Amino acid sequence: MGKGRQYVYLPLAYINIGATYMRIKKYALAESYFKKAIDVSNRVGLPDYLKESYANLSSLDSVQGNFK
Repeated sequence: MGKGRQYVYLPLAYINIGATYMRIKKYALAESYFKKAIDVSNRVGLPDYLKESYANLSSLDSVQGNFK
């Protein structure tokens, strides 16, 4: 297994946990898990999960009315 490959599914797990918290309106927890997914995705080099994490953060802001 290559360097960082053991973390390949960790961002996906964080994304799913964040999405679950978002559905039950635990927005602060959702945000923290999306940010964890971003951190791991950046460190390991997983652009698809990085994109998905940022998209979820954008949706979270929208749900909370944090837009102009």
